[in-house]
Amino acid sequence: MNQKNWHAVITKLLNELREGESLAVSLAAEDSLFVRMTQAKVRQSSEIEQGFAEISFFKNNRNVKFTLPFTFQHDEDLKVALNALNRCREEAEHFPEDPFIQLPVNDGRFQQVAGEKISRYTLTEQCLSKVKGQDFTGLLAAGEMVRANMNSSGLEQWFETSTFSVDFSFYTQNQQTVKGLYGGRQWQDQDYNDLISRKLLQLDYLNHPLKTLEKGKYRTYFSPSAVAGLLQILSWRGVSREAYQRGDCALKKLVDREKTLSPFFSLRENFSSGEIPRFNEIGEIASELFPLIEQGDYKNLLCSSRSAKEYSLASNFANSSEALRAPEILSGTLSSENIMKELGTGLYVSHLHYLNWSDIQQGRITGMTRFGCFWIENGEIVAPVKDMRFDESLYHFWGQGLIGFTDKAETLPEIGTYVQRDLGTLKAPGMLVDNFTFVSAG
Repeated sequence: MNQKNWHAVITKLLNELREGESLAVSLAAEDSLFVRMTQAKVRQSSEIEQGFAEISFFKNNRNVKFTLPFTFQHDEDLKVALNALNRCREEAEHFPEDPFIQLPVNDGRFQQVAGEKISRYTLTEQCLSKVKGQDFTGLLAAGEMVRANMNSSGLEQWFETSTFSVDFSFYTQNQQTVKGLYGGRQWQDQDYNDLISRKLLQLDYLNHPLKTLEKGKYRTYFSPSAVAGLLQILSWRGVSREAYQRGDCALKKLVDREKTLSPFFSLRENFSSGEIPRFNEIGEIASELFPLIEQGDYKNLLCSSRSAKEYSLASNFANSSEALRAPEILSGTLSSENIMKELGTGLYVSHLHYLNWSDIQQGRITGMTRFGCFWIENGEIVAPVKDMRFDESLYHFWGQGLIGFTDKAETLPEIGTYVQRDLGTLKAPGMLVDNFTFVSAG
């Protein structure tokens, strides 16, 4: 993934433009190792080196896009790119004009390269050495990733990082499961060991008989992983300016001051970790810290430049889908070390599954508990709980029902591998909620 090769190919491509034409090109590339593990043994190992360039061609207020492979082999890449440019010219004649078109602009030069690459071939042993003899299943992904932009207005951006993630599960003999997730830019033995110890302790309790609870409202603790699931769903029309303008945004009632959230709840975009670029797919650079909700009060929705032009607003340089890229919920004051005593009697939820909006205008989310849900009495685990479905409004669990967040947050890596590895992290503490609504068991 040589930056000089990328720059040379795209520079020659841009030089082929004719009068009245403009062009923007983005790159997503990776050199990754993938290791599948079952029963604490390696079952499959593979390496993938790939790149995808998206050409966005502009002429006469028309825009045509093509995605093509990018191999960092100069002659082959240039040949494919020139063919794509000619295709764009042909297709553009048949496209309608776009009244909200975003023409390429020069947002300057930006370069960020991670200082140290991960020793990816040592990670498998580090991962498995602590779980020998366990029914451990997981996927290890590690390697380098690149995002880049160049355009005909002079923009040049390059972001390169080296990360890893381990998405794993432990199984009991009766096929109950606890899940865990670990990742980042540097492997820390102590952090991984502590995580494994916590998961194995939960695994022991899963061998106890399952407890079935009636539907109803329960005092509930959500682990950082569970909170992360609730946070991620906000990327689906939860914090989008376009969704708000169309009346289909989960936070519309907060924006309109019809509903309130707890003063304990603050949400922001935080790009300071350096694990995802601040620039979006067209090169616009977002603020390093960008508040969305502060102490329960609405501050901003994510607004792309296209939405800004369509609705006569100011852009904050969100991506085209106006989704969260580096979300962080600020931690609180509840003791992470003594959270079960803080919970007292109620549900301890490790993970959530199958999340979706049940009524987006009311901010209602439905889903299920899964992978390590326990009934707690007087601060002690009593029994694992059969999976339960919930249906609850974010105006409750991040509003009047929120007792508080823990004093420690966890940084969780994105683990998507559809087409390519996803970049980024999200940061979330655990949270304690009163009267959380569960609508059925099983």
